[in-house]
Amino acid sequence: MKLKSLGLTNFRGFDRLDIGFDAQMTVIAGVNGVGKSTILQAITAAYSHSLPEFTVSREKPLSLLDSDVQQGRSSCIVEMESNVLGDVSLITFLSKESLDRDEKLGLEHKQSMMKKGLVILEKGSPDYRNLKNEIAWIDKRLQGNFEKRLRWLFTDNHESEARLKCQLKSSPTQPLVVYYSTHRLLSRLPPKLQKALPFKQAAAFSKSLTQLEISLNEFAKWHRAMGSSRVIQEDSEHGSSILPLLQKAISGLIPQIKEFWFHEEYPPRYAVTKDATIDEQINGNKSDKQLFLEQLSDGERGLIALVFDLTRRLAIANPNLTNPIADGEALVLIDEVELHLHPKWQRDILQRLQDTFTACQFVVTTHSPLVLGEVPARCVRFLEFVDGKVSMTVPTEAYGMDVNRILQEFMGARVRNRQVDSELKALFDLIDQERFDDARAAIVTLERKLGDEEPELTRASSLIRFLDGAE
Repeated sequence: MKLKSLGLTNFRGFDRLDIGFDAQMTVIAGVNGVGKSTILQAITAAYSHSLPEFTVSREKPLSLLDSDVQQGRSSCIVEMESNVLGDVSLITFLSKESLDRDEKLGLEHKQSMMKKGLVILEKGSPDYRNLKNEIAWIDKRLQGNFEKRLRWLFTDNHESEARLKCQLKSSPTQPLVVYYSTHRLLSRLPPKLQKALPFKQAAAFSKSLTQLEISLNEFAKWHRAMGSSRVIQEDSEHGSSILPLLQKAISGLIPQIKEFWFHEEYPPRYAVTKDATIDEQINGNKSDKQLFLEQLSDGERGLIALVFDLTRRLAIANPNLTNPIADGEALVLIDEVELHLHPKWQRDILQRLQDTFTACQFVVTTHSPLVLGEVPARCVRFLEFVDGKVSMTVPTEAYGMDVNRILQEFMGARVRNRQVDSELKALFDLIDQERFDDARAAIVTLERKLGDEEPELTRASSLIRFLDGAE
């Protein structure tokens, strides 16, 4: 399954947006408030309606809200196309009509009066039931008119839509869609873990589009159950064979972590073995460190949370795959993929994710120029405000670009501190005016702030020597 395109009309801050997606990685960038997270949330809303049509998902569809309709508009539309299977595509169409202010106030007042009248009626009487039904109707009307349409596109190789959906739902491999918000740290384990029940494929979809914190409890139940393959499926060969693959996945994303394990004693906790830092090794402490998860940095815990959760879901959704981490299919949506990560990790994170979850499609948002410099330009979707409206462009360059260029050209940000920028400009103005003694004095002052190896000061000194010597 691959997400192909998304169209938004009057949806939140977008008048109209049409965006296509790369089959492996799409990176959405732009300033705060431009709508990066909105795109991910629109995708989750659309898939909440389409996934139950062709997978074993039993999750409740997400509603579009009045707040999703752009201010001053009467309705909004979300259109999405997915390639479900080879020659099979599915178009999902959602529309939401909001009420105008006067109608909404009128209905709310009417409903309030009805609720007061309900108190004096005998419960279960015909009048009571009729009034309850009217209150429920107003509740529904206050939600606004909502419409959902799904349209299948497939070749003559498939006999009918019903047979196709039946075939997809009964497949031993199930494609997932998982959304990771900016709150994706692991929750704490309860004091006592429940016994794991047999996992059905539908469990892989549980809260996959709506979770905020990632449930360490759900992972722990699955992880402890891996000693018995029957917990996944009676004829499955999963069992403990996936645990070395999980360890490899964690080390692939965080090379400093060599292994992890579960402490059964009270309170139950996870721990890891972590390499000593370079500073620790220099100081003579070369021993690996054993740390509990809560002792790791937010960046480390965020990555471990993602690996734990995605691995668990892929394994449950694909009980017959030998390596569901590498071969399980999922659309993975990650808001602010660089969250809490050191700049060095920001450079590596996208490639590490792709190397680990090789069959997954990723759509991520970012503010990081380091992330943008690591992907081909065709994978970048840059959002910006143009004449008060949000516009999207695909840049001609991205991969390998210098961070300073990305800051200036993509993000409209200064490379330097404002005061330093001003002082450097004043320095070169002095050189242009051939006030070389004043320029030399300015260089000395700036060297105290920036150090004598600052390239711009070296360039200024060379320019002075060239121009002053030429006179």
